[in-house]
Amino acid sequence: LLRVASVRKNVDESDAEEAFAVVRLSWILFALLGAAPYWLSDAIPRRVDALFEALSGFTTTGASILPDPSVLGRPLLFGRAMTPWVGGMEFFAILVLFSTLAWRR
Repeated sequence: LLRVASVRKNVDESDAEEAFAVVRLSWILFALLGAAPYWLSDAIPRRVDALFEALSGFTTTGASILPDPSVLGRPLLFGRAMTPWVGGMEFFAILVLFSTLAWRR
């Protein structure tokens, strides 16, 4: 998407709409992929809770449903620790994308 945005010369309203759609879909995809290890390992039995745990990591809010996260095990703890980092990187990617779109207007 960044390559397409940088190659095209004319920026119109559909570019911003496409960018917003990509952002929304990427957040949904990251939340589902981030919650999958919790679901598959039965560390968090309810899917809504696993989705909340993953999404709170990607949004870097730090909210958690787990009273003691250390019971998850090392692989899940590592994945849980990486979600805020990935969320921060996605924030900067979104920032670059939208600033590129705004700069070309």
